[in-house]
Parts: sequence; C-alpha cells; structure tokens
Amino acid sequence: MKATYFAVAMSLIGAPCLAVEGIAVVQGTGERIQVKQDGTWALIEGPAAQSESVPELTALPRTPDEALKITETNLELRHIDYRDTVTFNMGYQNKSAKKIVGIVTNVSFANAFGKVVHSQDFRDETVVEPGQTLKPDGYWTFKNNPFIADEIYDRMWQGVKNGTIKTTTKIVKIVFDDGSSLEPKRPKKSK
Repeated sequence: MKATYFAVAMSLIGAPCLAVEGIAVVQGTGERIQVKQDGTWALIEGPAAQSESVPELTALPRTPDEALKITETNLELRHIDYRDTVTFNMGYQNKSAKKIVGIVTNVSFANAFGKVVHSQDFRDETVVEPGQTLKPDGYWTFKNNPFIADEIYDRMWQGVKNGTIKTTTKIVKIVFDDGSSLEPKRPKKSK
C-alpha cells in the first residue's frame, strides 16, 4: 500500500515509476533514489558504485494498449461435432509488470469489400504473466446451423476459406490479479 502512495506521489511530480524497495533510477530524469520499506524515499547524490545494480523504474501502464499486445489472430474452418465451424483465437503479450487474469477484446471481421460482417466482444480469463508471450491455446466458434439463414458462419466461411477476412482488434478491458483494471479513456463530450 505504501509503495502505491510512492508511485502516486512520483507520478504527480512528473516522474512515472513503480515503487520497489532498494536503490532505483527514476525513468526520464536518471536520478538515483533510495526507496525505503515504509514507502518513503531519499535522493542519492554522487556517482553510482561500479558493482551497484540499479534497476530503472518503469512507468505504470495508463492504457490497455500499453499493458497488452495482441500478437496474432487466427481464423480456421473446421468440422466440429458433425457441423462446419469457423474458429477464432488470439495470442497475447503482457507488456506490464503485473499479472493479467482477464482480457476483453472487441474484434471486427470485414470481408474482401471492407464490409464488417461481424463484430463482437470476446472475454478471455486467461493468465498472462508479466513479460510473457502467450500463444493461442483455445478458440471461439461460429457453428453452421443449416436451418438459420445469414448467421455469423454464413457471412464468414467463404472469406475464411479464401483468406480474405480481415480482423481488427481493440482491447476493451484488462483485469490484473490484484483486482485493478485498465480501460481505454473515453473522449470527453464537448458542449
């Protein structure tokens, strides 16, 4: 909790950082500080010792795009449970210093003409450790129902087969293991 106060105080004076006990360098200014266990800090003057390993304090992510990168998206045609199916999955890279435990991503699928044929929020409760790149290990399905016309499968299967479907992704929300979350900032309404 005290480390959080330190990070908030440093961000208010224009020095973004993540508080850790020990000696550190404030990002941007290069100043060396001693971070104490109680969350207070003191400026260290003089040159660093050659044997001193000084980590640079990194900025806390302010937006979902700063914390997470979607590394790949895949669409495939499969035959699952006796039905033709389009499957979709994504890979992730955690660019933050916190463990991610939930991701909401809006994905739009456009055909060869640029028309969006489907758009949906996908919720994934996968765990992505700090710095980890996670390959897709599951998928969402759009199954063919021969009794329903113009369903999602009907609008996508040909583009998936031909490789002409384009996906556009937008990270809507990220949930961290400490209960905090990140969402894109909404533009302010003008009067």
